[in-house]
Amino acid sequence: MVRVYGQVWTRLRSELDGLLEGYARALADGEDVSGWLYRQERFETLLRQTQTELKRFAQYADSSVREQQSAAVEAALRDAQAQVRAIGNTAGASFAWTQLPSDVLEDLVGFASNGSPLRELLDRLGQDASERIRQGLADGIAQGLNPEQVASQVRDAFGGDLVRALRVSRTETLRAYREATRRSYEGNSDVIDQWVWICACTPRSCAACWAMSGTLHPLTEQLESHPNCRCSMGPVVKGTGQWLPQAGDEQFAKLEEGAQKSILGPLYDLYQTGQIKLADVVRERFDPDWGLARTVKPLSAFKERA
Repeated sequence: MVRVYGQVWTRLRSELDGLLEGYARALADGEDVSGWLYRQERFETLLRQTQTELKRFAQYADSSVREQQSAAVEAALRDAQAQVRAIGNTAGASFAWTQLPSDVLEDLVGFASNGSPLRELLDRLGQDASERIRQGLADGIAQGLNPEQVASQVRDAFGGDLVRALRVSRTETLRAYREATRRSYEGNSDVIDQWVWICACTPRSCAACWAMSGTLHPLTEQLESHPNCRCSMGPVVKGTGQWLPQAGDEQFAKLEEGAQKSILGPLYDLYQTGQIKLADVVRERFDPDWGLARTVKPLSAFKERA
């Protein structure tokens, strides 16, 4: 996806270069450039081409992400069964495993959990990118920046949309993996009682995910986290002593002060002085693109305690 996105930028760059060459000549000739940008046909051509190129990229990205999701769903079904069998073997028990029919899993590919089509998220890149470019050019020229500085501003804005595209790809692939895992557990509810939230619990993990790690959830509940979240779910198998990972707050309490401060950021002082517990940092909010998301509360949410 990065390679294809780079090709899109390369094709757009020729239009941008032509526009900025005209701007440089206008500056050199001492022209009033305050309204110059909006008089240039190249400007509108650049914006139209941006949307066209990114729609083309969206087609590629949509196909690419769907392939990743399909592979993730297949991996989730294999992994869910392997997890349960491994726990059963440890406990000296054996289980019959029900495979889910493919039509039950079809809606996992290409769709966000709240029902928003994946393609809709990707298509917005074109419209948003052209607006970013419009604003970047207008701001740069209004500030009297030279053409190279203006080009750099536009490139940074454009690159931000690549970050968004990769976030969509990663988030939706992981979501498909998790949801296939959950449905597999749900389809084997005679064997599995609940699922447990599992966080990698590394310095890269956010405080909300640390707090959620080890919590138990009914099979009907989806793992709703934030974009780019790496958390997964594990099975709580009936009759096996309910193997569970150590709770995230217990693991967090054992970290060195510097590590805790790095993860909690401005909330560290409240945690360190006992004014809040780790579970208190979790915020649930609905995002129109990603659905219900669990994120870290801002410091302002604890005004009375700060």
